[in-house]
Amino acid sequence: MKKKIKKLLCLLLVVSLIIDLSYINAEAANDETMVVDGHAIDVVSNDDNEAAVSISMNGIEYTLSLDKEDGDFSLLKEEYPASIFGVNIGKPDESEYDVEVEDTTDDCIVAEAVNVEDESDTVSVDETEVVAQAELVIGAGLGYILTLLLEALLALAATVIVAGIVYYAANSIAKSLKKKQPGVHYYRAYLSRKDNVYIGPKFKSKSSAARYMASGGNVFAISSGYAYDVCKSASPIGRVSNVQKHAGEGRNYRHYHPMLTIKKQSHAHCWFL
Repeated sequence: MKKKIKKLLCLLLVVSLIIDLSYINAEAANDETMVVDGHAIDVVSNDDNEAAVSISMNGIEYTLSLDKEDGDFSLLKEEYPASIFGVNIGKPDESEYDVEVEDTTDDCIVAEAVNVEDESDTVSVDETEVVAQAELVIGAGLGYILTLLLEALLALAATVIVAGIVYYAANSIAKSLKKKQPGVHYYRAYLSRKDNVYIGPKFKSKSSAARYMASGGNVFAISSGYAYDVCKSASPIGRVSNVQKHAGEGRNYRHYHPMLTIKKQSHAHCWFL
């Protein structure tokens, strides 16, 4: 009788485990995924406040998050005690890293991840070279994992980082600027080599935006009138170019240039909605 009970309990345990695993696998199949360098990256979230992606390798799950409000990146590493059929089980040991992303232009990532509790646990990514002072994951260094997640996250959030500043693709956020920040008229802007326009941090005033343009920086304004005014202020002769369009992706956004002389315009742009 006891043997029968034991067999029945074992059978129930196996059935329940199969049911649980099939449920988890079904969830994973329904989640959005991205593929980077042959690796499947799970999309954890992507809304107005945060974007996050994750990858699991050898019983370790890595989640990279971008706080869209302040532009901060963070990496969470969760090492599980066991993994069954690719499913991590048990309570993981967690390590959190602050991630400083310096540049992602020209298909090149320059970034550094520092363990918040142990600064000696640091990983640097510079173009194709990975320098890791921390432990390596079997088969792939933490720097490689960071590169994979950054590529996925930047594509997901439509972002580029220039000199440590996060810029978002104008075609993904431009139309919502007025609604989300009605009192803001000017933002930093970046023009990629492929002529894509990106929008960065806001300016507190027209004068600060004009000074930035006078130094050669690009600006995005919420209207033609605001764009014209800031270009006029940035021009040493108080003149503004005619409205222009680019041939590439930037053609979606008309813009002005401050005039340096009667016949010569500045390289600085001010795009507008």
